[in-house]
Amino acid sequence: MKTADEIRKHLVEKADGDVSFRDDLVKDPRGTFEKEIGVEIPENVSIHVHQENDTDFHIVLPSEDKLSEQQLEEMYGGYGNTRMWSNNDHVMS
Repeated sequence: MKTADEIRKHLVEKADGDVSFRDDLVKDPRGTFEKEIGVEIPENVSIHVHQENDTDFHIVLPSEDKLSEQQLEEMYGGYGNTRMWSNNDHVMS
């Protein structure tokens, strides 16, 4: 089972080394993410890709909202806040 941080790291590293993948991730974040990880993302979960350049610097802050364990499980397909999509661990091996 991979954590959200592990999935994020995998996607960033792949995009850094694969221009075609990077382009796909920027143009179609949801579709590219789902294809790479091998899981359908629930409609209530948004995927945003931000690309830094010389004039744009991005900082991602954690949510201020504190969700219940049940809400976290529902949001992440039943795998809780820190573990996501365990049925596809082989994708990122």
